[in-house]
Amino acid sequence: MVKTIGKVGPEGLIDNAAFVINFLRLLRYKYDIHALSSINDAVQQELIKEFRYSLAQRLNVQVRLTEYLESITDPSKFEIQRSATKPDLKVALIAENLGVSDRLLSSEYPVLLTKFREKHGFYIKASQKKYLKQECDKKPKKRKKDTIRKELTAIKKFFRILEIFRDIIPEQHRPSVALSSFDPNKLAKKWGEDGGRTKNIPQPVFFEFMDRAIRWVVDYADPLLEYRDRAIEQQRAFFEGNNRGGSEESRWTYASGRMVWWFRDNPLTGLENKPGAPYNIVAWDREPSNEGFSQRRTISPEQVEEMERLRSEGLNYQDIADELGVSKASVSRLLNQGWVPTEGYSLNKVLHRYLPTACLAVIYCFTARRQVEIESLQAGCCFDSKNGHWIKLYSAKVLQNYQVFPTIKLVQKAVHILERLTESIRSEDDQSLLRMPTFRGGEVNYWQDGQFNEFADLVMDTDEENKWVWSEHQFRRFFAMTYFFRWDAGDLPTLSHYLRHSGFQMTQHYLTDPDWRLAFDEVRAEKVAHLALHPEGLSNALQEDLSKLLSEGEVEDERRFKRLIKRVNEVGIVFNHVPDGLCFGESPAYKERSACFENGEVQRSSAVQGSCQGCANLCSFSRPQDPEIIIDAAHSAIMKKFLEKADA
Repeated sequence: MVKTIGKVGPEGLIDNAAFVINFLRLLRYKYDIHALSSINDAVQQELIKEFRYSLAQRLNVQVRLTEYLESITDPSKFEIQRSATKPDLKVALIAENLGVSDRLLSSEYPVLLTKFREKHGFYIKASQKKYLKQECDKKPKKRKKDTIRKELTAIKKFFRILEIFRDIIPEQHRPSVALSSFDPNKLAKKWGEDGGRTKNIPQPVFFEFMDRAIRWVVDYADPLLEYRDRAIEQQRAFFEGNNRGGSEESRWTYASGRMVWWFRDNPLTGLENKPGAPYNIVAWDREPSNEGFSQRRTISPEQVEEMERLRSEGLNYQDIADELGVSKASVSRLLNQGWVPTEGYSLNKVLHRYLPTACLAVIYCFTARRQVEIESLQAGCCFDSKNGHWIKLYSAKVLQNYQVFPTIKLVQKAVHILERLTESIRSEDDQSLLRMPTFRGGEVNYWQDGQFNEFADLVMDTDEENKWVWSEHQFRRFFAMTYFFRWDAGDLPTLSHYLRHSGFQMTQHYLTDPDWRLAFDEVRAEKVAHLALHPEGLSNALQEDLSKLLSEGEVEDERRFKRLIKRVNEVGIVFNHVPDGLCFGESPAYKERSACFENGEVQRSSAVQGSCQGCANLCSFSRPQDPEIIIDAAHSAIMKKFLEKADA
């Protein structure tokens, strides 16, 4: 039975349940079949063939959506009045009537929806206007083999369970034929295309990303939260002002508008010119838009210059307004306050999207937990004992209950920030740390999909848009990088602190986990390939050995990269960090040529700076580096500041 069902952890159950539900949707929407006993051999074959296509194609969503939009006679039923501007389109209601998710509609058919918005006068975001220039939505790409295989495997298991338990299943759902008589692997190979190797996040990119995330946790979070408290107090004063009448909505709009000027006059200067910092904050709860500002600027810069000239000649505000054909209020505001900044960030997005993302990046990297486990974060999950720092999280892999794991101060700091962010919305019954408040008193779930790339776009010094896949595996790879690329880390504070205070021995239990073993093997192979391609500092013997290994594999090709990993494992490549560089002396094939080889062993523990120079198994550095930077947190400016705060 276990073999039939496969993995039964929460992640596996959720994935398989989704695949089965989508299969049942297909039965009902396209084939009008409500009883599984109605499936015969011919129908079964047609159903299986459907998995050549995406879910949207299987459910014929494009045609149904087009027909549905054309049938709407009263668009006002789909209005959402978010502000005083045009009403927004309630995509969720359209999706509900079609039996699909609003997320599927928005991602697969943005052109159809945007043109409907334009036709009926709905609000169109600046980011959506590009779809008005497109004729139609893009055709779906051919499906990947792995995607087809996973779905068909789940359906086959579902059919097999129906067959095994047919005696206790209601008669209308008892299979009349052998539904599970198909091979998911063969069909996936026949219909799908190779997915290729998911592009791993390069070491320099990941190190810069994590450096910025740590800066947010260590240096930027406290000033931002203090700034938030000041801003909330000021916004409340604007909202509750004695001279303000009107509806709650109008008072909120007024207060939010006034906050733009408050941000301009009270900038968070402590973050100016800091690496990856959110400077400057210019708006309250809505992201500023250059287009939005330009639409409101009906007065040209030339007119403003003319206002200043006329004012210098002694004209009053009303005379200037009459002369230029604008309102007296506009003249007064522009001459006394000037323009508001058009570039920057909203405080809401900085606090409730970017800051949680930075915290989660730190927690992922230094707890070694899976996504479903991180999503179980609760207030109060971190604590100290005489044996160190601890965090209590759900363990999804084996026991499937809450367990206590060792952790570090940096993770505790990140959790504490999430606790401060969510303090206003948590209750005794719900202590979740992954729901964020809104400035209007509501709350929203924090979904991490896409957030890491958006955070990377904000904090990293690159003109390129980040489109990496931030999976659990990538964070495991980062952890491996902190060992194999130790010297490349420079001032990466997580590395200095983690290796100094906890020791690499703390990570040994990860190496027995197949997922972690794969990450370590991958990164080690990449490091070997990097050294072979950039042999400066390698001895002649090492250059020859590593070049030979690299010639047998290619990092960019899936099969060749796996072959490279296999060869590195077979040879038993081992390298350790010594004051002069990287020592390959403990690799079985290279051991005997080590300069310190005595009594059948390499004497690595005796290595001091300068003692390994000239050794055939040394990869020395092309420029002097201080070996203490990897073991002494005091050499990391960021970590030094963090430790000072922690001690205080």
